[in-house]
Amino acid sequence: ASQRQRVLDRLVAHDMVQRAIRPSDGDSKPIIDQQLLATALDQLPKAEPITLEMVDTILAPSTQENVFALLGAALAGDSTAARSMIQNLRTNEDGHRVLALLASQAVSLSALVLAGDGAKVDEIARTTGINPYALRPLSATARQVSRARLKVVVDALTDADERAKSGTDPWTAIGVAIQKIALS
Repeated sequence: ASQRQRVLDRLVAHDMVQRAIRPSDGDSKPIIDQQLLATALDQLPKAEPITLEMVDTILAPSTQENVFALLGAALAGDSTAARSMIQNLRTNEDGHRVLALLASQAVSLSALVLAGDGAKVDEIARTTGINPYALRPLSATARQVSRARLKVVVDALTDADERAKSGTDPWTAIGVAIQKIALS
């Protein structure tokens, strides 16, 4: 940013980096899309403080971030917001990929819930091999999810995965799973 004469505070810089996170081609570890960040910075005005609203106009939230918000809405019981998020994701994303990201979120949530309140995220990451980046945003949510509710989440997403693999439209399977989670 400073090389391009852009003024970013920590919050805006962090938000931009989060939006530039993409799955890598070779493995399951996320990467930061440097080219996307460079292009976004070039579109922002020089020598004036950049706001989150400015970033919103040029850089969409990452799919991973959107999927996290989708699961969060379902866990909060907000099926209306969840349906809207599914519609938005449906326009630009592959349903099978979104379902895989939801399954990944469920695995991370499971690790946190089963570890219990006293466990530290870094410890859980080291023990399970899950990237701490994937665990941190879910840690607050995990404290509010019982083991019974976790079972509903895992069962709903397992059923959605099986349906999608047997020919059901993945978006339909996702919608049913999210609805089950929201109503639990």
